Amino acid sequence: SSLSSQQIRAEAAADAAWARQPGIVKALQPPPFDAAAPPDLSSTEAYLASRFWTNILPSDAAAMRIISHLLTYPLTLAAALASVENTRSFSRAGLHVECIGARAEATLPPHLWAEALFSCGRLLDGGRLTFIGPELGVPRAVKPASSGDTAPCHTLRQGGRSLELQWVRGLFHDTASGRALRHDSCNRTEGSIHTVDAYVLFSPGLGHLHLSTGWQATADLVMASQTPVILTAHSEGDARRDVAWL
Repeated sequence: SSLSSQQIRAEAAADAAWARQPGIVKALQPPPFDAAAPPDLSSTEAYLASRFWTNILPSDAAAMRIISHLLTYPLTLAAALASVENTRSFSRAGLHVECIGARAEATLPPHLWAEALFSCGRLLDGGRLTFIGPELGVPRAVKPASSGDTAPCHTLRQGGRSLELQWVRGLFHDTASGRALRHDSCNRTEGSIHTVDAYVLFSPGLGHLHLSTGWQATADLVMASQTPVILTAHSEGDARRDVAWL
């Protein structure tokens, strides 16, 4: 069920009040990773308990809303990759994943993506996560690229594992990755120059009346690649609409 406007305002006020408390930065700081204790992705509460994230109390609704907002993208990616691995094994670890149409997820503080790095086995260790989108934002902690031809990059290193993050502004089908995918589809007798293991689209609105036309060229390339696609939606109705459009 949807919240009323009054409930939304009340929650927003409670979240703002929680965020103004002393020590909030410490409360939101992830604990050290324990490679011997895989995180539990069954729920936010279970995840926090398995990560020994004791500064966030499950009984504190405002704290849970904020931490859930911060962890939604990394944990969704980790759970989805693990699910894909269970149904069709990836050919390698150190996966290259491209997040197409990236918006808010691209602006997350980079250290939060370490939660994905440690939550799907070794699938992302030594890999790369590339954010691509025309409305792309880059986190303040990431240094600008050294030239206009270079995409901003940041390498996470945590507990002996690593993950390269990269930000590419533009429509996917116009980027180097899109051009490589188009090359492969037109030259099937040659060796593939496309090395992406999975795509993720966070609530893209593919079937939305005002968005579908802009997605067509990218969707055609991605679907023809036969590469696993992770697709999320704001609601079951949105999910059915997007899948029907594909």
